[in-house]
Order: sequence, then C-alpha cells, then structure tokens
Amino acid sequence: MVDKACGTEATSVTFIERLFTELAEVGEKKEEAFNIQTSGGQRALKESVDKHGGCPGNKTVKDYSTQCGADCDKACMEPTCTDHCNVECPYMAARFGYIMATPANKKAIEQDMDCFKRCSKEKDSSDNKCRDTCKLISSNPTLG
Repeated sequence: MVDKACGTEATSVTFIERLFTELAEVGEKKEEAFNIQTSGGQRALKESVDKHGGCPGNKTVKDYSTQCGADCDKACMEPTCTDHCNVECPYMAARFGYIMATPANKKAIEQDMDCFKRCSKEKDSSDNKCRDTCKLISSNPTLG
C-alpha cells in the first residue's frame, strides 16, 4: 500500500508532508516520549482523517497505527525504539489516510485543518475549543 500511495499520489504526499509540518506549529504543544513534541494541529489531523473516513476500508487511524506499532515491535531491538514508534505511528497513519482518501474526503480534511488553523490563531483558543468549533471532537474512543 505504501508503494501505491507514494508511487501514484506524489502530489498528495508532498502536500500532506508540508501540511503536517505546518500543523506542528498550530495549537497547543504536548511533550511525548523522548522529548518529541506533538501539536494540537497534528492531533486534529488524526481526528479529521477519522471523521471523513480517509483511511481505506473504513479503518481508523488507530487501526493503521496499531499495524505500524506491531511492525515496529518486530523490528525494534530496544524499548526506546518501540516507544518512539508508539509516538510516531499514529501521525504516520494519519498522513497515509489522507494520501489514500478520495478527492472529496481530502478536500473535507483540508477544510477542517483550515478551520483549526484559523481558530488556533484566536486569542485564548484552546485545542478543545477549536476541536469543538471545527466539529472534530468525536465520541469514537479509538482515535489513536
């Protein structure tokens, strides 16, 4: 699937990598394992991909993230490697979900991210407020 995504969707790959980097500066920062920081914008992307069914086969970001984590567990020889994968896999899965989404779902995800970015620029806007404003808060507990 990765070969297909990267080989046939080069424009989407380039776009989502640029957007993901931009989203690193949007929203509240959260310190993860090994001093890896994530942002509210990056977490919002995961929710938007799930909301719009961006992942193939109606899987969630967490479904793809779980597979990534399992692959890392097999490949990693030390716990720090596995911990690093546990932080990174959900974000890799969200980007993959965007790449493989239909054009309509990509557009909807992009609109959600525009909403989140606009909201985050407001004074005193929290991630939760912006997630609520942009209708990203889900009752789905499987958001990875």
